Amino acid sequence: MRVLALWFPDWPVQAALAAQCAEGGDAVVVVKHNAVTVSNIGARKAGIRRGMSVRQAQALHPKVVVVPEDPECDARYFLNVAEQLDQVVATIEIIRPGLVLVDATAAARYHGSEEVVAQHCLDAVAHCGNDCSVGIADDITTAIIAARAGSVVGEGRAATRRFLAQQPTKVLMSEPALGCEAETVMSLIHVGLHNLGDIAALNATALATRFGHAGARCHAIATGRYYRTVSSPPPGADLTVTLVPELPINRVDTAAFAARHLAAQLHQRLKAHGLVCLRLKVQAVIGTDAEQDAEHVVERVWRTKQALTEAATADRVRWQLDGWLTSRNLDKAGAVDDGGELGAGIIQLILDPIECAVPEESQLWGDNVDEKAARVIARVQSQLGIDKVLQPYEVGGRGVVDRIAFSPYGDHPVAETASTPWVGAIPPPFPAVIIDSSAGNASAAATIFSETNAEIYVTVDAVLNAKPAVFSWAGRKYEVIGWAGPWPVLGKWWDNQRPYAQMQLVATDNHHRPHAWLLRWVGRWQVEATYQ
Repeated sequence: MRVLALWFPDWPVQAALAAQCAEGGDAVVVVKHNAVTVSNIGARKAGIRRGMSVRQAQALHPKVVVVPEDPECDARYFLNVAEQLDQVVATIEIIRPGLVLVDATAAARYHGSEEVVAQHCLDAVAHCGNDCSVGIADDITTAIIAARAGSVVGEGRAATRRFLAQQPTKVLMSEPALGCEAETVMSLIHVGLHNLGDIAALNATALATRFGHAGARCHAIATGRYYRTVSSPPPGADLTVTLVPELPINRVDTAAFAARHLAAQLHQRLKAHGLVCLRLKVQAVIGTDAEQDAEHVVERVWRTKQALTEAATADRVRWQLDGWLTSRNLDKAGAVDDGGELGAGIIQLILDPIECAVPEESQLWGDNVDEKAARVIARVQSQLGIDKVLQPYEVGGRGVVDRIAFSPYGDHPVAETASTPWVGAIPPPFPAVIIDSSAGNASAAATIFSETNAEIYVTVDAVLNAKPAVFSWAGRKYEVIGWAGPWPVLGKWWDNQRPYAQMQLVATDNHHRPHAWLLRWVGRWQVEATYQ
């Protein structure tokens, strides 16, 4: 099957312009939590990039128009575009607001060729006053990448691999629908894999071993063999859920309630059959009575890269109903007309999970791990208090302990000058494990002996009194083979911190295996951290 993808660049900005929320400027940015998430070409020409703060963006372009992120607006206006595309092709699948898929094979059979289908789609989008780019390929992920490049990929696996080999690796994190972790993609770029051909040349098993599920996904996309296992619903299983309201639905708030109700019903059925939904068809009957012609039935298919949750299902149904109601001005009609008859509205709503799959087994680096952890942490914080769950973040400092601070999980502490050079700072690589060296912690206590079995200490001149030979810590003794230091540290005198000295030490155990420590002298030796 050939797939045609339509990609709408900077769609949140296009939606904001359609909603007249971004008038009066050639540079527009969409922000969330005071950070830029989307910028149009005018803003990018001024140097504004994703992740910048609003203040940084305004410093680069004083007249930049700042629009808050609004997923509801993005979805509502994109559904208007989808309705125009419905006039050209029989079925479209919405990946997200700003990205849709079309069965190019079926559409080309009707219109004559893929080029004609693409032109008709572009004309339909232009009728709405929007811009988009078209890509055609043999599979979904390649078509999405081709759309961002404005390319038509030839048929066959060889043509697919030739096209993908030339694409930059950063495209994997440019499109959320591809489902690639940005951190993994950046790691691939940093090791010299600058295009997808470099990734495809690697051994898939080796990449999965190093980067886990995220690395395997990147390799599958780069080789044009990305797919997901699809399981049809069990024979005889009816997973469709239907709602017939007492009164026609013509209010957005009523539609939102119906969406939540149906989403809950659908996921109860899916759970009972041990399935998850990957492609959902939302169908509505619009009219004044139950006897409706086919022309009064509207439907839309939503495809996702991950299994739909109950909340995600409710969101998509709500967006779809909102779009249908507003596009037909049904939200301005009353439930009862002047003659006492029921007014126009949605009289039947159907959710049909047309593509289901057995849930994937949990991966060590699987999807949604962070989200699941965040939900668990939120429950703990609600029971014990916000400050009972802490997260570390890097700050400036000379020692290892000095560079780590903690804040309640979920807070976003002000970034300090962690990258600023600190004179006398411990150089990388840094120790892997920090030992609690607070007063009274016996596990941090250590002793260094000379060849004559005399204890080693730091003199007033900040030097050792003898050559180290044996290191004793945690009930074990090690043979010293090297050390660096000691270095005197004045400490934070403004915070009543006493001066101390630091030293790095390397020693071997009874099996001649090397170990390394970062030590602190405060009148006695303490292990500050260990290298691994």
